[in-house]
Amino acid sequence: MVAVRDIKPGEVIFTEAPLSFGPSENTKPVCIGCYSPTISKDSPCCKRCGFPICSNKCSEIPEHRDYECSILYKNKYKVE
Repeated sequence: MVAVRDIKPGEVIFTEAPLSFGPSENTKPVCIGCYSPTISKDSPCCKRCGFPICSNKCSEIPEHRDYECSILYKNKYKVE
């Protein structure tokens, strides 16, 4: 990328939607919908992809339901 004009410090020059939403692999388990850290072995899971959630409401959050859930399900990615 080459600038065609001077860019001010802090000026946004590029935005892009993320490829996926979700927590890092290197963190403690969190809800895949709301990212709450209250996940345990007894927590419910998304009925489609199997990832941990706080409640069924979290499996319906658009960022999860419309994007990552189908990719996780399609690629058979599992939580271990």
